[in-house]
Amino acid sequence: MTTSGRFWSSLVLTLAAACGGGGGGGGSGGGTPVTAPQNLHYPLSVAIYTLETPIAPNVPTVDGTVATYTSTPPLPAGLSLDPVSGAVSGAPTAHAPRTTHAITAENAGGSTQFDITISVVSPVRFAYAVSREDSTISIFSVDTASGVLQRKGYVLAEFEQLQPEKMVVHPAGRFAYVVNAGTNNISIYEIEPDAGWLRSRGAVPTGAGPHDIVIDPAGRFLYVTALAVDQIWIYSINQTTGALAPIIWPYPSGVQPSSLAIDPAGRFLFVTAYGWPDPPGTVSQFGYLSAVQTYFISPATGAIAPTGPPKLLNGARPLSIAVDPYQDVVYVTLEAIDSVLPLTFHPVTGALGYLSGDFAGDRPLAVSVHPSGRYAYVANEIGGSISCYTVDTQSGNLAVLDTVAAGNFPSCITIDPTGSFLYVANRYTNDLRRYLINPENGTITMVDAIETRNGPTSLAFAPGTRPAIWKPRFVHVTNSASDDVSSYTVDPTTGALSETGLAALAGDRPLSIAVDPHVEYAYVANNLDKTISLFTIDATSGALTEAAPTTAINGNPTHVVIEPSGRFLYAVAQNVNAPDDGFLTTYSIEPDTGILQFVITQEIGSRPTWVSCDPTGRFLYCANSGAPSGGVSSISAFRITLALGIPQVSATVVTSGVFALGFHPSGRYAYATLQGTNSLVQYAINGANGALTLLPGGATSGLKPTAIAFNPDGRFCHVGFSGAGGGHVASFGIDQTGAPVVPPSTTSGGLGPIDLVAEASGRFVFVANNFSNDVSIMSIDPITGALTVAGSVATGLAPTSVVVSSETR
Repeated sequence: MTTSGRFWSSLVLTLAAACGGGGGGGGSGGGTPVTAPQNLHYPLSVAIYTLETPIAPNVPTVDGTVATYTSTPPLPAGLSLDPVSGAVSGAPTAHAPRTTHAITAENAGGSTQFDITISVVSPVRFAYAVSREDSTISIFSVDTASGVLQRKGYVLAEFEQLQPEKMVVHPAGRFAYVVNAGTNNISIYEIEPDAGWLRSRGAVPTGAGPHDIVIDPAGRFLYVTALAVDQIWIYSINQTTGALAPIIWPYPSGVQPSSLAIDPAGRFLFVTAYGWPDPPGTVSQFGYLSAVQTYFISPATGAIAPTGPPKLLNGARPLSIAVDPYQDVVYVTLEAIDSVLPLTFHPVTGALGYLSGDFAGDRPLAVSVHPSGRYAYVANEIGGSISCYTVDTQSGNLAVLDTVAAGNFPSCITIDPTGSFLYVANRYTNDLRRYLINPENGTITMVDAIETRNGPTSLAFAPGTRPAIWKPRFVHVTNSASDDVSSYTVDPTTGALSETGLAALAGDRPLSIAVDPHVEYAYVANNLDKTISLFTIDATSGALTEAAPTTAINGNPTHVVIEPSGRFLYAVAQNVNAPDDGFLTTYSIEPDTGILQFVITQEIGSRPTWVSCDPTGRFLYCANSGAPSGGVSSISAFRITLALGIPQVSATVVTSGVFALGFHPSGRYAYATLQGTNSLVQYAINGANGALTLLPGGATSGLKPTAIAFNPDGRFCHVGFSGAGGGHVASFGIDQTGAPVVPPSTTSGGLGPIDLVAEASGRFVFVANNFSNDVSIMSIDPITGALTVAGSVATGLAPTSVVVSSETR
């Protein structure tokens, strides 16, 4: 017998199964007999719906004729049962606990029945990816229907809050907490309810080696494992401020407490003890003191007390634990034997009992149970895979379903509350992968992957009272010949622009504008007077007010950008020391005033026209168009140092008359408009250093391509061409490799489209037309990506740059 076999033979193996069915009959009076309907079936038998979100109709199949459909009890508020077709549809308007609804299809001859289990949960508004290696938290809005994560930016942890390990969000969605393994403390954040931004509220100390963190279902108490000192720390949560206060001295745990879980009723705390390797002189393969301990939780104080002795695991070294949402079962991953083990627990005493374990992949790191309780998933570090299981809903035993590829070192599995999507954070490939969960059988299919910052270890969701919806707010346009900036409010339904008062005066020949992620400040590069202007943005109207004296810059600035955390601004300028040379200048942004502070200036390529950050904020790129006298056209790539924002040279690629840059929302690809070849080209981004590799292909649609704009979901990109005939905008589909699909659709608006931007809802593109002195408003076809001109608005003279600011509501 193998070692693994000996381990499993020491456990109690239980198997259970159950099945059932039903039907109907028929009869009639004195006429032709009527046959009762039979075999009613709904494709979605267990449904978890999101508050205030329209559901996909659940349409049944049935044999025979149905006169009417009824539900007992009635469906949750906002959902309706069509009495003729039997379809369940609508949008839930109130929370609903898990309830079984008996749907009856009947006619004069009889009836047949099918049970549907429905619950209604709060929508997820925001997602937060914790990156241990650089102590950052990336912030995303979440589309509840598609599961798409849309970037908002990131925050850097405060001083002495380093190496974040895991994040949890308070059940009310107002506060978040992060355990920091490098500084032995817990960061406290307040979540802005509309924007999702995190506001630091300080930190509290905890034991050495904090590793896992959990909040009880009522949101009153927080528990942390201190791995290095074998302790559990317990805190009470202030429901108004989110502040943490230790409620008792640290509680001793087993050896190396590796993970925590609390049952849905908040009765028990489960703690895994990883244990120690084999003591010297022994021959055991597994080591010793691996166990799972159950504790009673005091509902009054949050204090814990063991329910009995720990459940020993024969040195199997547990790494992660999860609780079934509906059965009294926990699931534990075991590193030493590459397995996942279900354990039952008594609902009154908490006593643990063994079930039949199953093998997982190599070094299973994390386990998560589907919200329906029907499936379980395990992330395996070595080899990078996800083991998928069905859960026996009578016994809690697991059956292998499938194994699916993940990235390198999948460190966590997170399932959205509806059970529609599964997300895996891959620590060594720096990405988040999204999988679609088949609700009928639990299989998963990878949908997409997006780059993150360095070393993601945790992904947490923040709920709200309504889904997060992006709406455009303001558009700002620099006008190079009238030396001003036009401001507009945006009608979120039609995209129509309404000018806000008089244009704000800028410097001489304003060429570029950048708005910070919080939509508080705008910065304008004034080319001829060699300055950068600072404006505050009115939160209601979007109107600009000059806020401080302009900042002088060496050379003639051509383009500015703010990196995604809002801490630094980068500007490229020409003619600094010699005609057609190029320099990149870095400024830090004072958060309370927006004032720029000089950091460093660096020489780059010849005649830079564009500067931009990749979506993660790790890398910076400069487009150097090259001098007519022989300067080389190139793209300079930099890695951005986290603390000071200083760009460090990574690599340079030679191009042909590059003008502008753009990035796929996934962060995997960069794109450039090349006026030397009148084309759009694609580059792969090296995730380690930001270096670019030219990919085969390319696309064109005319002469003199200018700027690039991507739909937020990355399915379409739009490119301005300002050449012969007044120019046009070309819209390309983007395939799974990130390549533009030809031929594009083309749309003509104003004359000389020089810059364009897609707003965050993905419904509109705004185009600055340099020759016709206006902004075109174009609506985006959600299926094809084609643009339709929806209107235009006058600007100042010779507009050169356009930005749109959006908000989540």
